[in-house]
Amino acid sequence: MAQLLSKPVKHIASAPAIHADGVSLRYEDIYVLRVISLALPAVEHFAGVGPISAGKSTLFKILAGL
Repeated sequence: MAQLLSKPVKHIASAPAIHADGVSLRYEDIYVLRVISLALPAVEHFAGVGPISAGKSTLFKILAGL
């Protein structure tokens, strides 16, 4: 089962629309994402681009709280 290693942070109006600092995800002993940090301002569109199996969908699921 996946274990979320970072804790949610209360939103502040002047903060970026999406902010993640040091997010990691592992399944048992295997890290699928390790120490991801990002801050995105409020924008109309955003694209996550990268190779297959890079963790894009997994990162978006974590940010959505799934």
